[in-house]
Amino acid sequence: MKSPKLVLVIIILGSLSSCESFDWFNTDKGIANDIKGTWKREFLTNSDFEEDWVFDGSKITIVHIKSSSYDTIDQADYKVDAKLTVSYLKINGLTKDSTLLQYNNKWTITQLDSKILYLATDYTSGGVLQREFEKK
Repeated sequence: MKSPKLVLVIIILGSLSSCESFDWFNTDKGIANDIKGTWKREFLTNSDFEEDWVFDGSKITIVHIKSSSYDTIDQADYKVDAKLTVSYLKINGLTKDSTLLQYNNKWTITQLDSKILYLATDYTSGGVLQREFEKK
């Protein structure tokens, strides 16, 4: 009778250890470390400027680059919140550009690795706002 229980425990432990690929069991510190740096926003349409999000410490800086000219659009605080099966990025304090006010929100981190960051949040007027980034 102990043998089936042992096999069951081994199967459960094996399943849980493979959950890392599904972003389970992340820590705030691990997510904060992974997100640190500069991320280039990917636009679905052609854009005449590049938008970078720079995560450093607890600050996020949004920069627009046009013709090699860097323009800091806004800066705010951010915090990561890792739960058992999902991680969040909370941005608070963007005030200078009215088009960025929608970024003051709790974002779900849908994908994060060394090259890609995908974020999604609820639009204040309904629907889902998504942003995709590539690590610079």
